[in-house]
Amino acid sequence: MNLIHASTRALIGWMLAVLGSAALPGLEAQAQAQTLPKQTLSVSIGDPILSVHNGNIIGVPIAGGLYERNGIQAKWTGTQGATLSMQAALAGSVDVAVGGTSAAFLVAASAPNARIIRLDAANVWNIAVPGDSRIKTIAELKGKRIGVQALAAAGYLFARGIVAAAGLDPDADVRWVPVGVGAQAASAIRSGEIDAYGANYGITAQFARRVSQGMRFLPSAFDELPNGFAVVVSAEQIQKNRPALVAFLKSYNEGIVLSAANPAMGVTLHWNAFPNQRPSGTPLPEAIAETAEGLTRSWGAFATPSADGRLGIANREALAKLQDLYLRHGITKKAIDIDRVFDLSMADEAARRTDVDALKRTAAAWRP
Repeated sequence: MNLIHASTRALIGWMLAVLGSAALPGLEAQAQAQTLPKQTLSVSIGDPILSVHNGNIIGVPIAGGLYERNGIQAKWTGTQGATLSMQAALAGSVDVAVGGTSAAFLVAASAPNARIIRLDAANVWNIAVPGDSRIKTIAELKGKRIGVQALAAAGYLFARGIVAAAGLDPDADVRWVPVGVGAQAASAIRSGEIDAYGANYGITAQFARRVSQGMRFLPSAFDELPNGFAVVVSAEQIQKNRPALVAFLKSYNEGIVLSAANPAMGVTLHWNAFPNQRPSGTPLPEAIAETAEGLTRSWGAFATPSADGRLGIANREALAKLQDLYLRHGITKKAIDIDRVFDLSMADEAARRTDVDALKRTAAAWRP
């Protein structure tokens, strides 16, 4: 992850120059900020291989030097599902956890020290079938096998809710099959081990190119919900590392905006940070273009701002409606105290410090 090649170093320098001149008083101030001691935050996500579908929040800030520009370092690790990552954050094994909002609500219901400090405004979760499948609706999944990353993954929780909202019993009418992500998921689809797959748009798009007819998303009751990823920390972490958490959220925002504005740049940066993930057997420019096309919908959803134009923010009314839907469709079983669990003040500060227009100009000017 730290072995970034020379072309990436040049790209980092260019990005910092453009972003620095737009967002900082001057390059001298930027250089001074880069020489200050950097606090390291350990970050866990429910993605065991730190794959490109999450590159907008992982590889892009790493290879783009965004964490360093904001005065921190972030060390990412992956787990088999968001629930495990969030439990690790609340136990103090890591500083920050990222994963599906449903997992955040679920964990917070049983952990008094859980704090949700950021969440996305748009829905990114769905169930997909092979492009040539005869299945057209969620209701037609009755009696079918639905693949998920793991039974601890947010995608599983959302897929259960999607099935329930369509009038099916998620325990009796379908069968859940943990098949992992990437090549494993594609193999399960191709072999007929599963009939459909539940995850976020990016996870599905990541392996869809390995399925001859691609993957097709089924319409669901959740399509219009403000329902993506959440960032979870412990109450103790906020007391100890609040400035570093704001810096992390700002870097997170910057990676999201850059990737949505130019997915090809996002894919390039992620693969530069994780060169072992570059696909073999396909020319790199073609692989970048194909992957970027598949991630456009997902990365665009992550970059959707709230009604008042801020990233990572939701008002209390929206949070209450979201919880009501979770409870009604069985995604969560126990209500949380919204006023206690949510602390979006750091996300608000990070959003106000994120120069979206400058980031979009940077993305538009980028060339491979």
